[in-house]
Amino acid sequence: MYRSGEGIFGARPEPVLAAWVDHIPTFAPVLDLGCGQGRNSLYVAKKGLTVMAVDPVPEAVTQTLENAKQANLELFASVASFQNYSPTIPVFGAILAFGLIPILTREDIRLLTERMMEWTCPGSLMFITAFTSVDSSFKRYSESGKQIGELSFILDKRTIRTFLLPGEILLLFRDVEVIYHREEIGPWHRHGDSLPERHAWAHLVAKRK
Repeated sequence: MYRSGEGIFGARPEPVLAAWVDHIPTFAPVLDLGCGQGRNSLYVAKKGLTVMAVDPVPEAVTQTLENAKQANLELFASVASFQNYSPTIPVFGAILAFGLIPILTREDIRLLTERMMEWTCPGSLMFITAFTSVDSSFKRYSESGKQIGELSFILDKRTIRTFLLPGEILLLFRDVEVIYHREEIGPWHRHGDSLPERHAWAHLVAKRK
C-alpha cells in the first residue's frame, strides 16, 4: 500500500494534533506509534520537538525518513510495533496513537494502554483515536467477519477491525486528565486508490496526572 503512492493517509497532520501541539511539553521526546509515512511525526518535528517514530512496516519507516530528509528535518524512526518496541529513554513528553486501536485485538488494546501509561509521566500528553460502533463499516465487519472479541472482528483471516462503544475511549485510560474528547462522523476521504469512505471517530487528548 505504501509503495502505491504518496500520502496514503493524507499529507496533513491529524486536526486534533494541530489543535493541541503547542500544549505538548518539551521535557522529553514525542513518540509516534504507527507513524505511517510520517505526516504527524514531521509536523511535530517542524514545531521544534524531538520525535521518535515507529512502525512495523519497513517501507513506512523508509518513507518517513526520506520525507524528513526532503523537509530538512531531523527525527528518529525505527521498524517496530508497540508490542515489541523497547524505548531507549524512560518516558516521553507525548505519545501519538492515531488510527491504531481500530486494527488491534482487545488484548492488544489493553496492552497499548498499559504501555502508554508506562512510557509517560505526570504532565505527558496522549493523543488517541478510535472507531466507534456507529461507524458505517461496523455492519459489514459484524456480518462478514469472525468475532474475536467485544465489537472486534477479523475478515479474510487477516484484517482486524475493533470498534469501541460510544464513550468507551474515556474508560480505557486511568489516572489521566481529559483535555479534549469528541466523537463525530469524519469527512469523506480515500486511501490511495480506495473508494471514498468516512468513519465514526472518537478523539481523545489526555494528560497524565
